[in-house]
Amino acid sequence: MAIRVLGGQVSFPLSERVLGDDYLAGLDDRSLGDLRAMRAECEQAEVAISFARRVLQGHLDIVASELRRRAAGGTADAASLHDLVERLPQILADEPGRSGPSGRPVDLDPDIPVGEVLAVIDAAVGGAGALTDLERQAPADVEALAERLRTLERDLSGTRRSLHERIDLLKTEVAARYERGEITIEGLLG
Repeated sequence: MAIRVLGGQVSFPLSERVLGDDYLAGLDDRSLGDLRAMRAECEQAEVAISFARRVLQGHLDIVASELRRRAAGGTADAASLHDLVERLPQILADEPGRSGPSGRPVDLDPDIPVGEVLAVIDAAVGGAGALTDLERQAPADVEALAERLRTLERDLSGTRRSLHERIDLLKTEVAARYERGEITIEGLLG
């Protein structure tokens, strides 16, 4: 699975394909097997996008923590780096009310190259060193990094929403066929 940055956005070829204008063309003529395969592809793309989004949110949480430290009058020194490392578990923990996992187990597809996702996200936000030495970066640079992260997170969230819309549409098509009597329960379960 090739992952790349296009215009500052993380791009997964599978999500590009399933979000293409022609992907849903001719649904009425597709077999139940085709619909299931299409839904599985959309779900696979959603898992990849969701994983990248969660990684990105972790980056954003770290940068936001640095901005809060600065706003509270913290200074850049070895102690601030040590403090950041000590606080990482609470920084990266899910906060109540924040949109997070749906509670459903998420099995990462073994084809998702985690290292490549991390490298592409780093490239999209300014390089692998974007999160290193945060305490030494100028305030404007940290703010700019936060904005790049927020923009990329919004883009990934939009892609994820579009994938969910496709998944829902495919599920609706299968349900409609069942309601019209075109398939049976055995056909749905088979």
